[in-house]
Amino acid sequence: MENPALISGPTGTLPAPFHGEFFVLRRDGMELHLNGLCCGARTTYKATGVIYLSDIRIVFIADRPSQINGQPIQAYDFPLGFVSQEEFNQPIFGCNNLSGAVRLVNQTEVVPPNTFKLFLLKGGINTFLPLFYQFLHKIRQELGQPAQEVTPRPAPSAPQDGDVF
Repeated sequence: MENPALISGPTGTLPAPFHGEFFVLRRDGMELHLNGLCCGARTTYKATGVIYLSDIRIVFIADRPSQINGQPIQAYDFPLGFVSQEEFNQPIFGCNNLSGAVRLVNQTEVVPPNTFKLFLLKGGINTFLPLFYQFLHKIRQELGQPAQEVTPRPAPSAPQDGDVF
């Protein structure tokens, strides 16, 4: 969903939490590639920014707002209950990334889900990935969705700079 509610905080612009939601990770140096329906138009959206991982969603906040179909877009959120086909990619050349699909929350017509790639330009996958899969598994259990096969990753030995805020 484009442009979730944002608030000003001590580290800049932050996602406004839902009641009972808690954010566990902030990751700078991210790049988002999104293909699909955004701001009422079929488009490809690319931006650099920061992500926030909570127990129910990932929120991407762009470094600079842009325009799609005449509408400003500064942020995009990925409710974990609507994410599917997630895959962690480690290309030989290029940045590690998480790809997948996300269905639109309030979509009334039948359209294919948006596809996305979140590139980790500054690394830090050893903290992000285990938390992401843990929360995704928890949400799927709560929603009664079938679990997808996941290749377990080793837990990090210690937090890295910028991992937890």
